[in-house]
Amino acid sequence: PQYAQGRHISATCSECHGSDLRGDRREGGSDLAAVGGYDLTQFRRLLRTGVGANGRDLGEMSEVARKDLHVFTDAEIAALFAYLRSRAATER
Repeated sequence: PQYAQGRHISATCSECHGSDLRGDRREGGSDLAAVGGYDLTQFRRLLRTGVGANGRDLGEMSEVARKDLHVFTDAEIAALFAYLRSRAATER
């Protein structure tokens, strides 16, 4: 229940990152366990501006963030981040 909202929002990610969010080679999306390397500020910046950790351009992800994902609220981003970080921690 703690991660229900984030889990719900993550359905948006499955188009490129696969239904299990572990990556989709055909669509080019990486394993979202990579979110484990972000802090909330970096993740918010990624979803709002398309700028990845350390200022990197992430290609299609950067484009999708600028075009579509920037509309998430701070609360939605925090919920998604918490869910993805939780998944990353349990997959180690």
